[in-house]
This record gives sequence, structure tokens and C-alpha cells, in this order.
Amino acid sequence: MATRYIWIDPATEMRWLWIPFGCELHKRFNVTPLLLCRTEKDRQFYLSQVGQDVKFEAVVLPDRYSMAMTGDGLPDMDDALATLKSFEVESGYNFMRDVALPDRQFSRAYVFGADMVAKSKSTARANHETVWRVGARIVDFARELFERYPPILYVSLTGGTGMASRPFVAILKRHGVPVRNMIHTRFGFRYYWAKFTIRSG
Repeated sequence: MATRYIWIDPATEMRWLWIPFGCELHKRFNVTPLLLCRTEKDRQFYLSQVGQDVKFEAVVLPDRYSMAMTGDGLPDMDDALATLKSFEVESGYNFMRDVALPDRQFSRAYVFGADMVAKSKSTARANHETVWRVGARIVDFARELFERYPPILYVSLTGGTGMASRPFVAILKRHGVPVRNMIHTRFGFRYYWAKFTIRSG
């Protein structure tokens, strides 16, 4: 029987939660938790917390801001545009509206009057071409991840949006994989469970 995975997008502010949470999911559903880490240090930290009873997998996601600054690992423009076109057709999302603009740094490449505010190295490099090429790389990575670690569920804390995770949510929704998102309430350090749906039009 093929291994089944639950993708966990761990937020640092609740780093104490994700390993016990993954263990509980493993116990209930007999799945392997896959942690989608933002840095190698995060990956090492989470795996150091794992006991002997449950096997975890962990991958480091592409660093969109580092790629924007260095250009390392990015496709050329023709390949990037082809990837993003297929992404839009398959997902029903508009790349610029639903992926690029929600990203705080990369949106500065598009929003009139917001150029260079707030300033950062990645903002300085966030021209249209860079944003498209970075987005295409993340879409390709999401597709590769889905093939390698086929999930039955995705869970996160206020995730699933922007360049960081919208491409991952898009491919999961297209394949009918449930997406659950823990969203902050306004007061009291409490959360709602949110269910993602893809809008039409």
C-alpha cells in the first residue's frame, strides 16, 4: 500500500503544536505527516522533536525572496509564462490577482504608489519578470511535491495565500484534497477552522 501523507504547513508562532498534532493525525488516520518548512533550521528543529513512535517527513520550501534576489534556480521567461498559463487554466486562479498581489513584498512590483514601500532587498528586485519567474518556480515545486508526497489533507495556520502557499493549495483543490486552515480570531488567542473553496469567474 502506498504511503499516505498529511501536509502540515507549520507556523513558527505555534511551533510547540505541530509535532504533537502530526502524531495525533498519524494515530487517527494512519498517515505520515509531511512538514512544509520555510528554512533548513526549521526542518532540523521540528525533526529533533520527533520521537520513535511516528515517522515524520520534512521538506524545505523554495525561498521566494532569496530567489528574487539571486535568480538562482529560476526558469527563463518563456518557460515561466507557459507554467503560469497552465496554472491559471488548471486552478481557476489568476496568478497576478490571487498569488502575486497578496504577497507583501512582491506586490510592490504592481501596486501604483507602493513601489519601494516597505523597503527590502526583495522589494528592490521585485519587477514583473522576477515575480513571474519566482511564481513559476514555486508552481513547479508544488507539482513535484504532489507527485512525490501525495496528500489526503493539508492543514496550516493562516496559510494558503499569496506566493508562499497559494500554488500548493491550488493543486490540492484541483485534485480534491481537503484544505483546512486555522484562522486567528480577533481576540482571545482563539482560532476558527476555515475551509478553502475555489471561486468561479
